[in-house]
Amino acid sequence: MNDLELANHLRRLAKAAPQAAGPRVEAQLRAAFRGRRAKVATARRFWIAAALVIAGGLSLIFWHHTASKRVDETAGFIALPYAQSGVPLEQAIIVRVDVPVTALASFGVPPPRLAKQRVSAELLIGQDGVARAVRFVQ
Repeated sequence: MNDLELANHLRRLAKAAPQAAGPRVEAQLRAAFRGRRAKVATARRFWIAAALVIAGGLSLIFWHHTASKRVDETAGFIALPYAQSGVPLEQAIIVRVDVPVTALASFGVPPPRLAKQRVSAELLIGQDGVARAVRFVQ
């Protein structure tokens, strides 16, 4: 059999065989593919969410460890809870300011026995301009 005869046989076979599946078969195939795609998408979302939770937990542990280590290394400073930053404390400066005695309670420090109006405090400021910790001086 040569190529021409083979092509003729294939054309006759194509004319004799049905060209399209019925609507019921098409609907079943579409439903099967949709179900498979939904399962794959759900599994993918689950693994992405799990990876994000693990990465977030590890970064929180690392951040907490390094933040507490940095404040511990600077003796006498009290970490400011609102000032936690993703920027590392590499080039910190210390600025001395006068703080009203009434503001000490917000730092969790009892006011001094002497009835002063203001007390001196040193702020530990990171290179991002955010005050990270405070130390009260006399």
